[in-house]
Order: sequence, then C-alpha cells, then structure tokens
Amino acid sequence: METYTKIAENIIAGISNNETIADLLLKAKIYASLKKDKKMLSWIQGELEGYENKPPEYRILDCAVKVKVFKPFVGEFNIYFPVEVINDERVRNRIVKMPIHASITEVEDLSKQPNSILLNLSFGLAKYFSPFLGGDFQGAYQEVSPSALKKIIILVKDILLSYFLKVAEGEDIDFTAMTKTKFDGDMKITNSKVIVSGNDTHITNSVVNSENVKVNEDNLEKLKAILSELESHVLKSNNEEGLAAIEEVKQELNSEKPSKNKLQLLWRGLGSVLTGTLSGVSVSLISKGLTLIGLL
Repeated sequence: METYTKIAENIIAGISNNETIADLLLKAKIYASLKKDKKMLSWIQGELEGYENKPPEYRILDCAVKVKVFKPFVGEFNIYFPVEVINDERVRNRIVKMPIHASITEVEDLSKQPNSILLNLSFGLAKYFSPFLGGDFQGAYQEVSPSALKKIIILVKDILLSYFLKVAEGEDIDFTAMTKTKFDGDMKITNSKVIVSGNDTHITNSVVNSENVKVNEDNLEKLKAILSELESHVLKSNNEEGLAAIEEVKQELNSEKPSKNKLQLLWRGLGSVLTGTLSGVSVSLISKGLTLIGLL
C-alpha cells in the first residue's frame, strides 16, 4: 500500500511540475501494472498509442464543416457550410463530430500548431452539399482549433490527478467507475493519420458533443468590428438576404448572453448566403470571424 501511495504522490508532483503527459502516463502504467488493473492499463495504452476503435467521449470534439467550391470565372474558394440545411440527421450528426484517435503525444504536438486542424471528409457527400453551393463541389473538411485539442490534454491530466489524489489519501477506488462519465461514447470511426500540409494541419479519416459555450467577452468587440466591416461590403452589393443574415448575427452578438454555438451556425449561414457574391476581402472576413468564434 505504501508503494502505491508513493507512486501516486510522485504522479501528483509530476502534474504540479508540468511534466509531459506521456511521462505521467508511463508512471501511471507502473501503478496499474502493480495493481493488475486491466481497465486502467487499456486506457493508458489507448492514450499512449492512439485508439483504433471508439475513443473516449472527451476526445470527441465539436467541429465546423468547410467546403471547397469551384465556380466558373471565380475559381476555387472555401466556405463554412451550415450543416443544419442537410435533412439526413445521420449524416448531419456524423459530419459535425470529429473523433481524435491519435496518441496523446501527437495530440499535444497538434495543439501547438498555429493553424486550424482539418480533417478530410472522404466519403460521398456531394449530393448533400451540392444543392446549396451555387458551384461545383470539390471536397469537404471538418475543422477544429488547436485550443480544442488542448482540452484533451487538460482532461487527461484531470483524470490522473483526481484518481491519484484519492489513492494518495489511501482510498481503494475503481478507476473506470470514477471516470465513467468522461469515457462514455458511441462513435466507431476508423483510425486516423495526421498530415501537416501548407498552412493547415490535416487529419485523414478520423470526431464531439456540442456544448453551448458563451462567447468570451474580451473578443466580442473584435467580432462586432469584423461584422461591421463585412456589412459595409455587403451594402455595396445590395444583397438583401445577406443583410438579413448579418442582422441575425448582430442580434445574437448584442444579446445578454451570446451563444458560441448559435454564433457559429449564424456565421456559417451568412457565408452560405453570400456564396458567389463575396470579394476576396469579404471571404477573408467570413473566415476570420468564424475562426475567432471557434477560438472563444
């Protein structure tokens, strides 16, 4: 029992000293091996080596959907797609969820990338997107910010800390029972590979429960400024539908408790409404706005 307590105290000290997550998990593996805790060993192996099947719930991330479109005389451009227009609920739920199967070390490296993380949606989606594009469908991607991956690191550390604090206090607890709410999930997606390409990081074949997160107050003014600049460009085009979509975003931004998820949906919808009428500057503003919302 004294050995278990010492290992627990060593892991707690390691978390306090900001040791790498891989080192912490290796220490936890020693403890789990001594205890012959197969469930804990299985979890540690999944974190260290990556998950071939269903990842834990905390590895399922909320994501935006980006579509590449080709339009004659305009060329190729990307838009954020409002997935709520897709009638097939199964498809809709699948494409807004990004499971992260990579090892915790890869997750940590990806979280340090300066750009968004993109996942190629490789299965047949053209029939779901094409009717709303006003151009030729060229491909689709899921997108999350690096900060979303940092939450995985934080949660793994939290699981270790919560568990080993109890062990250090002499409690004999069941690892799976304590972490059950963080492990539950019902996705089964194929394993993922990570590819860094150009200005974005791509994850091939790899999915997150939505949470109604409020927008960070410090960034509201920046978002309002972007919307105001975008509105000035749309006014020049006399796009009434676009102006109506902008007004919806304004109302949410000026509400008492702006919702991050609602803003994401409204902003993607705005990009869809303005497809084909946007200048290069406006496309950049749409992208900046959604990126800002995603980082809040």
